[in-house]
Amino acid sequence: MNRNTRKGVSPLQKILATMAVVMLLVGVVAWAKNTYFAGNKEAIASDSLTEEELNAAKADLTVDLDAEVLQSAFPNVSREFLYSSMPNQNKDRVAAAGFSSALTFPFSGASQKDGQSYSDETVRGWWDSELTEELLRNPVYGVAVARALSESKFSDGSTLLDLNPWLGEFVQKYDAAFQENGNGNGYFLTKETADGPILVTEEYRKYAVGTRWLLDRFVVKGVSRLYAEKHWGLRPANDLQPSRIKAEAFEEPEDRDALVVSFLTKSGKDVLIIGFNVHDKRPEIPGKRPKPVPEETPQETPQETTPAPKKPGKDPEPTTTPKRPKKPHRDPEPTTPTPEPTKPTTPETTKPTPEPTKPTTPETTPTPETRKERSKDPVNNGGGRVGGGSTVIGTDAYEPNDPITETGKGHGDPAKETPATPTQDQSHQGMKVDHVDQNKMNYETIPETQSSWKTNQGQNLITGTQENAGSGSGNSGNSGNSAGGNSSTATEGTPLIGYGEEFHLED
Repeated sequence: MNRNTRKGVSPLQKILATMAVVMLLVGVVAWAKNTYFAGNKEAIASDSLTEEELNAAKADLTVDLDAEVLQSAFPNVSREFLYSSMPNQNKDRVAAAGFSSALTFPFSGASQKDGQSYSDETVRGWWDSELTEELLRNPVYGVAVARALSESKFSDGSTLLDLNPWLGEFVQKYDAAFQENGNGNGYFLTKETADGPILVTEEYRKYAVGTRWLLDRFVVKGVSRLYAEKHWGLRPANDLQPSRIKAEAFEEPEDRDALVVSFLTKSGKDVLIIGFNVHDKRPEIPGKRPKPVPEETPQETPQETTPAPKKPGKDPEPTTTPKRPKKPHRDPEPTTPTPEPTKPTTPETTKPTPEPTKPTTPETTPTPETRKERSKDPVNNGGGRVGGGSTVIGTDAYEPNDPITETGKGHGDPAKETPATPTQDQSHQGMKVDHVDQNKMNYETIPETQSSWKTNQGQNLITGTQENAGSGSGNSGNSGNSAGGNSSTATEGTPLIGYGEEFHLED
């Protein structure tokens, strides 16, 4: 009897699959750490060190060159002078680094672009081999690294120069060689035979080995973007003599990929950090990256609007200045003009313009500047009184004014003519009158047909004669003074009453 056996997974296959998964995870973690975590971490020394941790770090970072065995140090590194910072290498060095101020050649395999990931093996080769060759064989580069180390500060403000005075001696001797009549780089170079290669001196070798041993106390943290506040490179020099070439400090910030190394305490705190640019190996002192400043949005300022020229056939465009309301019809303005409100010179476009309010005229006592409509004043209507009658004295025919056709302008433009002050406004007290009797009139000589001297009852003002209202006598303009019935004569000497009293001057 045959049984169908199910093929299972062998233990070896399980082991291989598990190892593959583990290797894949390790690779992903290493790549992410090198690309993101190392690149985003700020390379700043810790400021929370205790006094015990700081003192222990200072003791470990002190190198005594007199007690060290220098002859047996780095036996595999040649003493032959390295020309990588010399003028004869400018073309190749600049092309490899990608910029003109390169101090030396880039680390092998380094890209000119930042943000790249490099394997641990590659980074370890840079640190152990290539950096050591530059330090021990190139005085231009070695002195630049010694300057960066001597300016590195602890959290209490002290420097590596305070712990290692020989760093100052190294830099001072090099700078003295560049004074007048100095040999420059030749001070640390020599030849053992006339036809032999140029070698670095034993003195330079001593300082270079001490610098390398000091860096050996640091731990490699990998490659990441480093914000440097100070770094050293080569400025394009006018004098291209090899003996006069030296590294100079750049105070401009640098933010590029760098090989970052740090001195750590037992608890893992960063005491000192220094970087080496992967593009030209230049030493860099890291600083605190400034926070980005948000850009300020410009505020819009109101601008004056210029009205466009009017085009024929189109309505005018509305402007920001409100139109003045039309005033109602009234008599001509008085001779003294009323000041108009000041118009705003600059229209405000941001605030709504309030609606114009109708001007209000305060109630004041009539003055010569305040004129009434003559058509509505009964006193000016031919000298008539309220309710009838007249105060006109004279023999001229009565010509009443028509309120409908009255314009109110009189015999001229009041704005151009100044009327004389009426004499009745003056006081009569104290005025002497001569021949008053000559001013009196004989009312008996006035014709009885003078219709203007009739009362509102149709009675003659002088003779008291009552005329027939139906006779139709009198002027056409006097129809308002006629009354129905036959005329009658009043008794002479009868005093007139009402509006027919005789006018007497006041004494």
